[in-house]
Amino acid sequence: MGRTFVERPWTVLVSLIAVLLSAGTATAEGDASDGEERVAEAKQVFAQGEAYFHQQKYLEAAGSYLASYELAPRPGLLFNAALAFEKAGELERAIEHYGRYLEEAVDGERREDARARRAGLRVKLLSARRQRARRQAEAGRKLAAIETLRRAFDVTGDLPLLIEIADLYIEIGDEQQARVALRRYLAQVSSEQRPPAERRLKALDDKPEPPSLLPGIVGLSAGVALIGIGVLFHADASGLRSDIDRQLDSGTPPLDRSDPVFDDGRRSARRAMVFYGLGAAVA
Repeated sequence: MGRTFVERPWTVLVSLIAVLLSAGTATAEGDASDGEERVAEAKQVFAQGEAYFHQQKYLEAAGSYLASYELAPRPGLLFNAALAFEKAGELERAIEHYGRYLEEAVDGERREDARARRAGLRVKLLSARRQRARRQAEAGRKLAAIETLRRAFDVTGDLPLLIEIADLYIEIGDEQQARVALRRYLAQVSSEQRPPAERRLKALDDKPEPPSLLPGIVGLSAGVALIGIGVLFHADASGLRSDIDRQLDSGTPPLDRSDPVFDDGRRSARRAMVFYGLGAAVA
């Protein structure tokens, strides 16, 4: 007893060639010749895909089915490609091509099979991606976990993933992106499904604003400026002291302590100490 179409995707070739040949009879002679060439090429490419499928080279088989589809766009070839991707473990691509088949094969005989297979693959993909995201988050790679969940959402459309994405954004402190994910969820669910996202949004809205850093920045800047002024006065006092020391080293009689130079030095030293103190206090 022969295997089913699901196991032997090459049976689509019969309808593929029949449709193309029948269509060719209604065209001009040149178009018919072109159609025959495309049929011949489609048959050859399809046969190569069949060989790959038997050899369990499923990715190569999928590529051949899609190449045959480009030559002769029959929806059944999309089903074949999806099946090959599924057997190769390419869940996302299998889901995509089952979806394309369902869009194009409005009356296709494999619609129920394609729908069931796509649903099963979505469940499998969600489980695998959630496990991967959990491992990434536990390893501290939360941005990678977010990207894993985002890709899973793009393929499956599973709305609870948006809440999981929002939770990860909250954990890394990106509340803006968390709100975006939660609002996207709320825009697509019924009233019964809203509470989980609404609770999270309320918690974010009720969270007190962090204290402003501006006063601290201003104070630090002022303190640094005051200390800088103190450094200038200190340098001035040190310069005056160096001048006096050089005069003494050169044999010049020492200045009288009532000389204005001493007053300038003492004044600069006092000012330096004052500004140092103010700067430290403000900073």
